[in-house]
Amino acid sequence: MPVIRDDNKRQHPCLVDFSKLPETEKNYNLQMSTETLKTLLALGCRVVQVNPNAESSLKKIKLPKNFMMSNGYKPSPLDLSDIKLTPGQELLVDKLAENAHNVWAKDRIKQGWTYGIQQDLKSKRNPRLVPYVLLDERTKKSNRDSLREAIRTLIGYGYNIEPSDQEGGQVVERLSIDKVRFFRVERTYAVRTGKWYFEFEAVTGGDMRVGWARPGCKPDVEIGTDELAFVFDGYRGHCLNMGSRLFGRCWHAGDIVGCMINMEDKSMIFTLNGEILITSKGSELCFTDFETEDGFIPVCSLSLAQVGRINLGKDASTFKYYTMCGLQEGFEPFAVNMNREVTMWFSKRLPTFVNVPKDHNHIAVTRIDGTIDSPPCLKVTHKTFGTQNSNADMVFCRLSMPVEFHSIFKTSPVVDMNGIHEDDTLKLKHRYPLRSVRHSDESRRVDYSSITMYYHSVRVFAGQDPAVVWVGWVTPDYHYYSNNFNLSKNRSVTVTLGDERGRVHESVKRSNCYIIWCGDVTNAAHASSRSNVDLEIGCLIDLATGLVTFTVNGKEITTSYQVEPNTKLFPAVFVRPTSPNLFQFELSKIKNAMPLSSAIFKSEHKNPVPQCPPRLDVQTISSVLWSRMPNTFLKVETARVNERHGWVVQCVEPLQMLAVHIPEENRCVDIMELSEQEDMRKFHYHTLKLYCALCALGNTRVAHALCSHLDQSQLLYTIDNQYLSGMLREGFYNVLISIHLETAKEARLMMKDEFIIPVTAETRSIRLFSNASKKHLPPGVGLSTSLKPRLNFAPPCFISTKREQHLYSPQIPLDALKEKSISMLTEAVQGGGHHIRDPAGGGVEYQFVPILKLISTLLTMGVLGSEDVHKILLLIDPNVFRETREEGGTGATDKEGLKGAEDKAVEAGEEEAAKEAKQPMKGLLEKRLPEPVKRQMCELLHYFCDCELKHRIEAIVSFSDSFVSKLQYNQKFRYNELMLALNMSAAVTAKKTKEFRSPPQEQINMLLTFSMGEDCPCPSGIQEQLYDFHNQLQLHCGIPMEEDEYEQDTSITGRLLMLVNKIKGQSHKAEEPTEKQQAAPSNLKELISQTMVSWAQECHILDSELVRKMFSLLRRQYDSIGELLRAMRKTYTISAASIQDTINLLAALGQIRSLLSVRMGKEEEKLMIDGLADIMNNKVFYQHPNLMRILGMHETVMEVMVNVLGGHKSQEIAFPKMVASCCRFLCYFCRISRQNQKAMFDHLSYLLENSSVGLVIPFAIIGLELCL
Repeated sequence: MPVIRDDNKRQHPCLVDFSKLPETEKNYNLQMSTETLKTLLALGCRVVQVNPNAESSLKKIKLPKNFMMSNGYKPSPLDLSDIKLTPGQELLVDKLAENAHNVWAKDRIKQGWTYGIQQDLKSKRNPRLVPYVLLDERTKKSNRDSLREAIRTLIGYGYNIEPSDQEGGQVVERLSIDKVRFFRVERTYAVRTGKWYFEFEAVTGGDMRVGWARPGCKPDVEIGTDELAFVFDGYRGHCLNMGSRLFGRCWHAGDIVGCMINMEDKSMIFTLNGEILITSKGSELCFTDFETEDGFIPVCSLSLAQVGRINLGKDASTFKYYTMCGLQEGFEPFAVNMNREVTMWFSKRLPTFVNVPKDHNHIAVTRIDGTIDSPPCLKVTHKTFGTQNSNADMVFCRLSMPVEFHSIFKTSPVVDMNGIHEDDTLKLKHRYPLRSVRHSDESRRVDYSSITMYYHSVRVFAGQDPAVVWVGWVTPDYHYYSNNFNLSKNRSVTVTLGDERGRVHESVKRSNCYIIWCGDVTNAAHASSRSNVDLEIGCLIDLATGLVTFTVNGKEITTSYQVEPNTKLFPAVFVRPTSPNLFQFELSKIKNAMPLSSAIFKSEHKNPVPQCPPRLDVQTISSVLWSRMPNTFLKVETARVNERHGWVVQCVEPLQMLAVHIPEENRCVDIMELSEQEDMRKFHYHTLKLYCALCALGNTRVAHALCSHLDQSQLLYTIDNQYLSGMLREGFYNVLISIHLETAKEARLMMKDEFIIPVTAETRSIRLFSNASKKHLPPGVGLSTSLKPRLNFAPPCFISTKREQHLYSPQIPLDALKEKSISMLTEAVQGGGHHIRDPAGGGVEYQFVPILKLISTLLTMGVLGSEDVHKILLLIDPNVFRETREEGGTGATDKEGLKGAEDKAVEAGEEEAAKEAKQPMKGLLEKRLPEPVKRQMCELLHYFCDCELKHRIEAIVSFSDSFVSKLQYNQKFRYNELMLALNMSAAVTAKKTKEFRSPPQEQINMLLTFSMGEDCPCPSGIQEQLYDFHNQLQLHCGIPMEEDEYEQDTSITGRLLMLVNKIKGQSHKAEEPTEKQQAAPSNLKELISQTMVSWAQECHILDSELVRKMFSLLRRQYDSIGELLRAMRKTYTISAASIQDTINLLAALGQIRSLLSVRMGKEEEKLMIDGLADIMNNKVFYQHPNLMRILGMHETVMEVMVNVLGGHKSQEIAFPKMVASCCRFLCYFCRISRQNQKAMFDHLSYLLENSSVGLVIPFAIIGLELCL
């Protein structure tokens, strides 16, 4: 017997399983569920399944036995207690309840029910057939509860429901977000592997959230409401990710939240005061199964008047609950192995225009190229209009580049392109026929450069309601953003200038936007509804008068604006989407006006053809941006003398920062923020590369001009800043070297293979080895007397267009630069390595390469002294270049002191400190280096090899001076003895005096021919000195003193294997122990050999340039004698009296050599003539002809002549005076020495070929030929 509903007996026929429900009730339930889903979609909600496996984790409520029905039915609802709805979803419940009531009422009315005061089943009267707002609260609550359960059920099954942005709830939520500040770690610190931990202290205990987020988290979306953040809300006791659910418990003021993430098993854990928080299901894992590809960073949000403190664990001892939960589980502090404080970013609410990205969620920009009949366009469409993901917020658009008005406006009558005189430009009446015209015929008679009127149009497509469209111009300072834009709310100010009598002299109205409302300018037919015809708004500006006017479909309107001089305006359109096709910018041209591209781009100023290059793009306004927090804050001191006086605020120490100025947008960006702005960072880096290229090859004029853009304070700030992006760090180092140091460096490099050594007391004191231990001196350390070009700098000055005298490189404080460079290299070596997670510049390459390049440049220039060079050598390898201490005293004291420090550390329980004390600092070559750093190290090691070569040559000169003095003294002694002898026969006398009757060259040959035995006139004591020095020189060059006992293999293969064995340090005897094979290097040669072999064996080298440098460096170690012989041919000694003259000679020669790599011009011709005159007026030129030949002066001058005469086929010479000066110099060069004359014979054929060129030159060339 079927059960009939009886409210008095509390009986209901539907208390059965769902499958056994009456068909009517079952269909009704299905219909209501379907209507609920349809309503969600109709309201624009986004329903997405985010967890397909959520059903398996759902639990059902176990009800007591009294819920068992007589028919055996016992309900088992889902346990949804941990699912909480957001405020937006709660408001969505109200709308669903209202719609459900309307659906129910529709069905009842359709069945014949009517309204009644009381319910009457027979008469079909129901008191609930009223509007939803008039329902009693009990019924409303019942409806809301049932629909709330429906939404919670959907969420429980793994679906996420996002209310539409049009809902009022979203507006309420956004208002609350406006009072919330988000903080996150810089994206470069994102972790992708490992287990990490950090702590957050809720100082105030209010509305705050903390957790982990992906690097791409957005500043205008509350953290936890999307898929990018996983956070814990301790104020409400929720965890949030695309929704919220109950988790853990609420915090109080002063509580500490521990945040842990395990990237291996993809899980997150939160602790509160050291206790792990658990979910409603008893799980310790708050979030699981998330993607880890992009990495995660710590994030938190604070509501108004809340205080939180985040501790990332740079010093793990500052953690409060890390040892209780986190350390034992293997989690590491987030800031472990970091030398600097972690950079934080915060959400800054300053609406700013940014370029529309290609992956924008809603807006798309299409670039349409121009044709003969149509102009180039930028079309803006709404990608998601009419879909679930639709967003009907206001869209604020502008072009990315502005137009700038003239600095002075015209008020006198002007003449237009047709020759019509107009009265006052500010009062003229414009007539603009908008029919496009062909300009090919007019271009022959129109002066486009005199036109100051520019035009573009905005086409509002049919379907887009003009009542929600605003078109016009905005200034760079426009920052007003509202979802309900109103032109009357735009701020404006009127500035009036007058005199004391009240007479107005000038009145200017200033505003940030000059726009018109399309709903106001359309006619009545189009104002009430959407039009089927496009609406074209024309925008005209006159840069010479400051007048802004508009047209609508070709007809001028009365609205106009007057702007001030030098104002910058961007074409702008504000629109609320009502159609997928919104509008498009059309860069068209009309009569009497130039296209807008002619005003935007200076290069197109005279081009009447509209252009739309890729640089011109569409921008939209972003209400919230990420902004970088400074690493150091301004120290502000406040004081108040007494209650009658106010507060005194002062800043004693200024805070320095560097900003990048964007002139088009009239704003500055902290240069540190470019680490997360890739496009701007690349643009700035390439700008720095352009600066380097402009001042290359000794272009000091440009270098001085660039000092106005990058002064010394900016360069010194950037090279010393550890937080600067790697690309920019490298760029600023290169700019510093190119502008200030490159010219001096190249001058030294051009003469590094030539050695001019004055014979002075300092030179005589130079020795190969410092003491009898025969230990190598550190290269570059100690006395050096070789003459090098002097360093010339000039204060930065303004550069004019007039040709001025030659300028030296802009000066820079070399002492400060030297101290900074050494301290930065020391810090990088001591605190660098692959285990460090925050190297300067973001990578080991950017940390070491720029500073090593600067150090190498300063070393080449000779700026660093012996102490500084020794510091650098110790940083390269402290074991090789550590100074040897004398036996006894000091060494023993150091060992005892070190042992005592270790004992004290162990006694105090500081085992780590004792362990660090035992381990010496690793040198740079002992670290694992990337290939760019290795390449830079090769250049540095090449320099030290040059230093060793120079030291050997200076030691040879020093020994030669002493040796020759002793020979002369001995020779004079023997000559005096011979003159006093009385009893010698004529034959003996002839034999004894043969040495003194011979020419000087034969005398020295006789003295040095030791193989003559007793007939050699050189005493054995002096011979032994030469033998000893020869052995020392071989030892210094790395040649073993004793020959190997075994028989050597003289074949090519055998010799190659022997060389390889020498390089690798392997012994030929198999029985020798391994320790000797791997002996630590003791000098530069051994260090380079072992390092190159180690680099070649540790990994496959990809950089071919590095391979060449390594091989060149390795070859130098086994070609020491050959290198020394080649250098001796370029060595010359002078007296102390000629030092200054020789330095002046080198300066002039360096100036001439610097001209070989540049194209000759008038200024270069003058420099060449002056340089040759300086050389010919120098007495060293005539006193030391052999020096001129060793320096290759004739070859340098001949090369200049080849460049000038060989590059022109005509008979006319571009620089006849310079060629004549070259010929005059070569004539003097031939006359001062027969050997010089002989050296010129190699180039005689070239002189004969060019003897007939020009008018003035033949006489000079013929004179040179006669000298030959």
